Amino acid sequence: MLEKEKNPDSKFDTKFYPTSVPSTVKAIEQAPILILVLREPDDNWRIGDALSIGAAVEHICLRATNLGLGSLWIRDTVYAEEEILKLISQENMNLVCAISIGYPNENKNPRPRKTLEEILMWYK
Repeated sequence: MLEKEKNPDSKFDTKFYPTSVPSTVKAIEQAPILILVLREPDDNWRIGDALSIGAAVEHICLRATNLGLGSLWIRDTVYAEEEILKLISQENMNLVCAISIGYPNENKNPRPRKTLEEILMWYK
């Protein structure tokens, strides 16, 4: 197990985490809405349950976009899960992810996308 480190920009002591965490913290702090996605611990947890939660999160993000809002699906919450659950008095739950929603501060022009032919392979 890795020794805990103190992140000077965070209110929490966190385990080693990837470089994406500081930008995730910034997005959370700037967004007016943060949705925490929780699930009850369950020994019968199945991949279908994870897929259902993922689909629900994606629907929330798509609806936010449809309303002219920006959204960010956040998985970096895993690095401070215990602290977050304690903060919201839900220590008996599992934190799956979070979604921040707000007005985007970047250009709304669509980003370049690969063509369908570049990402899809048909097998006959």
